Amino acid sequence: MRTERFSNFELLRLFSIFLIQTMHIIGPIHNHPDMSFMNIQIESLVNIIGNTGVTCFVLLSGWFGIKRDIGKFFNLLIVSIVYSMLTAACLSGGDIKSILMSAWGILCYKNWFIGCYFVLMFIAPWLNESVDKGDRDSIRKLLATLIIAIGLIPTLTHAPNGSVVFWHGKCIAWIVTLYLTGRYLRRYHPDGPSTATAAKMMLTPMGFLFLFRFCVSLLPARFSGLRDYLSGDSSPLIMLEAIGIFYMFKSLNIKSGTINYMAKSVFPIYLMGGAIALLDKHIYHISDNSGSMMLSLLIVADAATIMLAATVIDKTYYLLFGTLQQRMVMQMTRLYEKAKTLTAPLIRKF
Repeated sequence: MRTERFSNFELLRLFSIFLIQTMHIIGPIHNHPDMSFMNIQIESLVNIIGNTGVTCFVLLSGWFGIKRDIGKFFNLLIVSIVYSMLTAACLSGGDIKSILMSAWGILCYKNWFIGCYFVLMFIAPWLNESVDKGDRDSIRKLLATLIIAIGLIPTLTHAPNGSVVFWHGKCIAWIVTLYLTGRYLRRYHPDGPSTATAAKMMLTPMGFLFLFRFCVSLLPARFSGLRDYLSGDSSPLIMLEAIGIFYMFKSLNIKSGTINYMAKSVFPIYLMGGAIALLDKHIYHISDNSGSMMLSLLIVADAATIMLAATVIDKTYYLLFGTLQQRMVMQMTRLYEKAKTLTAPLIRKF
């Protein structure tokens, strides 16, 4: 039986990926010395809004709940390897070593988000159960503890890479926190706040963060690193902003086959984000336009182009190789089930 796809949430998935792409685009010119004052503020807005992309995406996953489906895992694994190799082929000019290393990189969790999502797909059923069968007070205390320990403290201390949880929040601990939050919201706040309240939830932290970054931009250049201080991925302010965005999209009443069709390609779009470097080199020249008044339009055009191109490539790939991929998934699933049956006695003894 097919699961009904809600176009408002599918649109949010596409919007989340769009935000992630804008973050990847703006990354190379972050704190660029040639950026105009106006473009510094544009870069701030991209950062403040763009950092909600991953948060919204995982909140959605928690809201609907990831079911135990090994076939979907193998499908995502194949898709991740194929598109990582394709992107590597484009960037390296067909260098075999680079292409093979990109595939190995997926298996080694070098793509942090895909790696975290793989882990999430395995542990999500137990996370679902912990919220669905737990009492509300205990879940609230757990979420409060996680948000403080994994979100607030690393944000305020600017915890570096190599610590248990660093301020960027690019780790499984923060992804689990977001997933549990999405699950909690689905169970206890299914209707959500009014659209006006959701807008305030989005705009209040957004306005505060923009004001903070604006004030820092007035300081000497040596203080420019402070602009990112409160707007990392795991910032509770970014999380609150994302929840506001989530409920605003939830309030939309949209039914669109086109949106649903495009949203099926969100992972290929994300994985082909590396091709942005090619667009920057040959078409948009973002770095060369860091001081241009056209920068904001170039960022939007760059992100839209990679999304459209990746969607077309994905649909073409599915037409050509979709049946083959489904057969591979079925074969891998059968092998997994056999291995599971063989190891079940050992697991029960353990």
